[in-house]
Amino acid sequence: MKMKKMSSIFCAAVMVVYSVLIFGIKSQAAIGLSSVSTTQPIYGVIKNDTALYSDSNVTKEITGLRLKAGTYVMIVGYAKNAFHIQYTNEQPAYAYIPAANVTSYESQCPGKVLANTKTDPLNVRAAANTSSAVIGKMPHGSYAPAITAQNINGFYNIVWGTVRGYVSDDYGYYIAY
Repeated sequence: MKMKKMSSIFCAAVMVVYSVLIFGIKSQAAIGLSSVSTTQPIYGVIKNDTALYSDSNVTKEITGLRLKAGTYVMIVGYAKNAFHIQYTNEQPAYAYIPAANVTSYESQCPGKVLANTKTDPLNVRAAANTSSAVIGKMPHGSYAPAITAQNINGFYNIVWGTVRGYVSDDYGYYIAY
């Protein structure tokens, strides 16, 4: 029980640190920090449909690439009022988006889920049950960031690509960072 309590305290501390990191961006710029990199996942949700940019000044739009409002992204850094994001897990891809276009920041206890199937991909479901819709598939041996360390009804809550979903703990193995 002491270990769980310590783990909860650690997770709370991590959440506070990253909340300060994200919500304190203006104060960081004021003290001369021009960029911030993160070592643990921080998640955001796209507020408005937005273009992706190849530069931190968000002036060089990547033609044909846009993210829709409500899309989940992993924030991997911050520079010049733009977030550096990873926007897919299948083949990790990175770009910049204006910081003003991201909302609902989530900072979670660090961990990931391994798709530990024999050969078939692991189904990513819309809800924590086997009758919910399959919204993605994780290939055997791939990893996805975990939203929480605990499973819910035998399912882990993860971010896969641009969606938040659930994978069965029968075939998904949680690994703490």
